[in-house]
Amino acid sequence: MNNSIQEKKGNPVVTLKAQAEKFDFSRLRADKTNESANTGEQMYEDFRRMRFVINSKNLDQSLIGALIDGAKQYNFDEVWDRYYKNQGIPGNKKTDQYYKEEFERFYNLGKGYAHLLPKEGDENKSYRAFGKEVFKEMFKYAEAQVPSDSILKELVTNCNQAAYVGALYNEDSPLFHVTKIHKLTFSSSHTTYINCSNSERVEVTVKELISATVFVKPNEELCKLNSSLEFALESQDGKDDVIYKDGKLSLTVPRELRDYKTDGRSLFDIIKEYFYKFCEKLGFKFEVEIEHDLDDPMSYLEEVALPIHSNEHENTL
Repeated sequence: MNNSIQEKKGNPVVTLKAQAEKFDFSRLRADKTNESANTGEQMYEDFRRMRFVINSKNLDQSLIGALIDGAKQYNFDEVWDRYYKNQGIPGNKKTDQYYKEEFERFYNLGKGYAHLLPKEGDENKSYRAFGKEVFKEMFKYAEAQVPSDSILKELVTNCNQAAYVGALYNEDSPLFHVTKIHKLTFSSSHTTYINCSNSERVEVTVKELISATVFVKPNEELCKLNSSLEFALESQDGKDDVIYKDGKLSLTVPRELRDYKTDGRSLFDIIKEYFYKFCEKLGFKFEVEIEHDLDDPMSYLEEVALPIHSNEHENTL
């Protein structure tokens, strides 16, 4: 948009950073009442929608889709035809015989897992066992170590849009409160990076580019925010649970939001305050504020003063 805050010359931004060696990981997990996440259905749906990079290798969403279609026992020719007609797929992939063979290989892998999908009429539908096998195939495709069973279970439940993705704008998070009170909307594109060289530990990074718009002008972008969530998952000597550690969280906000006022306060200060509260809830230490330019090297680094809490806008997370 021509009037987008971030398109102003220089693109000055401020990055808020926090980290913790150990933290309250329950804030990152899907709620225990979230049936879709806990049955694995959310992950099942998100396999097609999310972008994954494992050990620096991009995972082809179409191959993951072929695996799922194979498990659903769709006819291969129909699956390939649907893929071929998808205008978003590069033409070279449609004509590459090796790629078609790889596509069919994933389709056949999926057929071998058909028995793990819930059947129509099942009273307790669970996608968890199937989700674990999909993750295993993803790690194998990336030539990475396959994580332990406890880590795979954790990924099936939480490595999706019910938990890790959208940590800053899902319900009971900083940007969620900003949207509710100040009538803004947020949408994001995101990529999940997973590194695994040891089956007992994986390192997860979720990077999101968040677009902010004013609710009454949904087609007019106000600005873009960049967020990054990093942490490690470790197995616990065969126990059926994992440890979360080495957490890092950052949010990059256009500096000009200091000039955007809502209810007499700058939107920058409001976002910063909620970010700080969220860090407190997680047990993260809010460490630094970095002011720099998106187009130029970082200009300076300074210690952060704690945000001033306003009783007028007090909202607990």
